[in-house]
Amino acid sequence: MTSIRTNAELEFSFLQMYSIFIQPEGEAGEPSFRRLVLRSVAHIIRLYSSSLITECEVFLSMLVKVIFLDLPLWHRILVLEILRGFCVEARTLRVLFQNFDMHPKNTNVVEGMVKALARVVSSVQVLDASEESLAAVAGMFSSKAKGVEWSLDNDASNAAVLVASEAHSITLAVEGLLGVVFTVATLTDEAVEVGELESPRCDNDPPAKCTGKTAALCISMVDSLWLTILDALSLILSRSQGEAIVLEILKGYQAFTQEVSTAVPKLMKESSGQYSDFNILSSLNSQ
Repeated sequence: MTSIRTNAELEFSFLQMYSIFIQPEGEAGEPSFRRLVLRSVAHIIRLYSSSLITECEVFLSMLVKVIFLDLPLWHRILVLEILRGFCVEARTLRVLFQNFDMHPKNTNVVEGMVKALARVVSSVQVLDASEESLAAVAGMFSSKAKGVEWSLDNDASNAAVLVASEAHSITLAVEGLLGVVFTVATLTDEAVEVGELESPRCDNDPPAKCTGKTAALCISMVDSLWLTILDALSLILSRSQGEAIVLEILKGYQAFTQEVSTAVPKLMKESSGQYSDFNILSSLNSQ
């Protein structure tokens, strides 16, 4: 009885916060209030997504759609912060993928999140001030690598604030995609350690052994997310202007290449012509 009452209360609270979030006007329109609501809902999703399947599915799907609606940039950034948080947390991403993407009756939530983040990254091709935005993105990654918080000058112009906001969006999207990469890398390592996967020693080795839940999860995640992530990372790498972001993306590329060669060697061979180390490094050397 206690668990039923608790679930009902959680569902009621979840729906209340959802209704507040989608309100376009009033106090709920303030950035600080929206941030509080979003973080509260994200916390509920992290803890209870296995119990509140329908509610979490609706809210996560709504978050993905909100990114591309005609809303203020601060609103978009709040949503990207939440999606990035889900992507960089291995346990959360694992649970979401298992509950939704691997369940035939549910929406492919994680795949949708990754595609949304990739679309944000691809916006550098159409932004009016894309070079300025990319320079700001490079500055954000450089500051992060040095352990320094990036910030705008107090007397920055409106145009500079707009560029910084766009750059913040792109940075969050790139960090989210890299978070997925390193999460899958962690899960693949776990599968290898417990004997569910075997690392290939050479191209002529027979197909690696794939048994167990973690191995199945890794294979499914790679198969679902691999090409979308590499498209986005290849694009941002070819346009990047700073050492810190280039190194971070190359680390992600290296990690994902290792995952694919371990979990889905057939996919690695099929896509090696399009996404090879040579092509990636060539885009770097051409700068």
